[in-house]
Amino acid sequence: MYTYFLIAKPEGIAGLRTENDVLTYIDRFPPRMQIGGPYSRERIDSLALIFLQEERTSLATAEKLEDGSQFFQIDSKLVKQVAVAGQDDLLDASVPWDERAWREIEVNRMDLAGFLLQLAELCRTAIAGGKNVYFVMVEE
Repeated sequence: MYTYFLIAKPEGIAGLRTENDVLTYIDRFPPRMQIGGPYSRERIDSLALIFLQEERTSLATAEKLEDGSQFFQIDSKLVKQVAVAGQDDLLDASVPWDERAWREIEVNRMDLAGFLLQLAELCRTAIAGGKNVYFVMVEE
């Protein structure tokens, strides 16, 4: 499984039907950075406990790829909090995220910290452009 993250307005993901469509979309619209990896919905949602101290769930959208891969919208409250988090807060968040969401899998905390820095940039760009942050998990 590989999870792609992108920013869009709801109608922006409507025409995406394949993994290649997702990659083309990411390449066409700023920020032209591809972030992703083996991130499950549960792991992404667990960030709400770290940044908001409450449980929040990513919303399933009506949009799916042809292979059935579902698009999810990251909770807007979480997006706002990640966007305003300072660099040190983002780096520090990798420790509890590792301990909560990744305990059964050996993962490099520096990789998690790097992902959080990129996610924050994506969140800031989404907010500035009046867009949402989405993710879709595709089978490799």
